[in-house]
This record gives sequence, C-alpha cells and structure tokens, in this order.
Amino acid sequence: MLLMVPIYAITSWFSFVYVREAVYYDEIRVLYEAFVIASFLILLLQYLGDSLEEQKRVLKRHKKTERWFFPLCCLKYNPSRPHFLQYMKWGILQYVPVNVLSTILTIVLQFNGSYCEGSWSPKFGHVWILMLTTTSVTIATYFLIMFYFTIREDLKDYSPFYKFLAVKLVIFFSFWQSVLVEGLVYFGYITATTYWSTNDISVGIDAVLIDVEMVFFAIMHLKAFSYKPYMIMDFSQKTPIWKGILDSFNPLDTLRELGYGVQYMYRWLRGIPVDKDSRRLLDLERAFGRQR
Repeated sequence: MLLMVPIYAITSWFSFVYVREAVYYDEIRVLYEAFVIASFLILLLQYLGDSLEEQKRVLKRHKKTERWFFPLCCLKYNPSRPHFLQYMKWGILQYVPVNVLSTILTIVLQFNGSYCEGSWSPKFGHVWILMLTTTSVTIATYFLIMFYFTIREDLKDYSPFYKFLAVKLVIFFSFWQSVLVEGLVYFGYITATTYWSTNDISVGIDAVLIDVEMVFFAIMHLKAFSYKPYMIMDFSQKTPIWKGILDSFNPLDTLRELGYGVQYMYRWLRGIPVDKDSRRLLDLERAFGRQR
C-alpha cells in the first residue's frame, strides 16, 4: 500500500507522455488497485488478530444485529455469526480475480482492435469491461466500508481511520473521475482538436488529474502510515530496506485468502462444516429445517 502513490503517479505520467499506449499503463495501475484493496483487508485482519480463531473471537463480541448500509438498509447482519467474516472476505476479494480477468481481456481486445476505449458502443469491449469492473469495485468498496465500520472500535489503538481514508480516496478519485471524464466525452463536452482525438484528450486530463492528486495523497499517506510505530532501538533487528520492499509486493497472503475462500465456499455449498461454529449452525439448520 505504501507504493500506491508512486505507482499511480508514474503510470499516469507514462499515460500522458505515451498516450497511444496509455491503456496498458492504466491497466498496471488498475491491477495494482486490486492488490491494494486485498492488502488493506489483510492489514485489518492482522490488526484484528494474528490467527483466524482470534479474529472470530473478536467478532463474537459484536452480539448486536446491525442493518446493512444504504441502499440495502432492509437487510440485517450479525458480526458474531460464523459465516460473517467469510462473507466480508468474499465481497472484498472477488475484485481481485475480476480485476485480473478484466485486465487480460482489455489487453487482448486492445491488441485485436476490439477494445476501443473512446467508444461506448456495445460492439466494442470497453463498455462491457467498464460495467464489469464498476460493479465489482462497487461491491468490494461496499463490503470493505461495512467491515471497517463493524470493527473500527476494536482497531482504535491502530488509528485505522486515516489509513482507510488514504486508501479509499485514492481508489475513489482515480476510478470515478476516469468514468466522469469519459462521460464528458460521450455527451460532447470534450471535443476533438486538429491534432488530438477525444480519447487522447480524456486520457491526458485523467493522467494530469491523478498526478496532481498524488501530491496531496502523498502527504496524507505520510500521516496515515507513519514510520514512528516501527522504530526500534536495537539496530541489529532492523529489516533490510530491499527485503521490506519485496515483502510489500508479496501476493502470497492474498492468494492464500482467495484459496481459503474457494475451499470455504465449496465445503459450505456441499453442506460440509468448515469449523466448530459452522458445524453447530448446520446441525441447527437441519434440525429446524431452515436457515437461522
């Protein structure tokens, strides 16, 4: 997550300079965006507890039934329920495989001339991939916000609000402003010039806006992800900087959570208990003939 600002800034700069290849640089940024969302979830889980059992133990303290956020206010959830944590993970982590799939489709369609970023015609792949990613990132953001507000009191010692705000604002602005700029092109507010097409102009505007915004987000990240809690007096225990950088790109935690989520869903759909709590819940559901 600490590399979010430089990666967004560098890829946007390349998109502005090499506008014809901007779609490829944008996909690097979008792909990293999915990694950031997954990493932030794992950070929250790590704050919640070092193991799955500890995380569930903390959630069991939340006995009160809550309403979902708008626009699903008619639905209710209870964080102490056995499957709540996994529901949150599914809602958030689904963005990772969807994002990877959309990136692959974008590159393939762009290479074949069937993507057409500047067109909203259903004959081209851009509009369909945009609909897919918009739906996926909206679901991931919704579940991440709901999970954060559920556990925010448990994490108050870690000051998670600024971290949450720093991550979500970058993703929010970068994604929705690109949709807004494309909308301005579609409705004719941005027109082509002698040397620039509407697609080139929209890409340039979006890239410049992101680079300017990253200056302010860099300042926010300095406050949100301060180095001070990690200062140590014994320099013999200091982690080499390159090891820390490589570890920040390590996707194993994300892949492990995705793999566990798939296994969890398979066992759940087959009616196989995945832990002690779900075994007790399954017995009750069978006894009463309905889900509780």
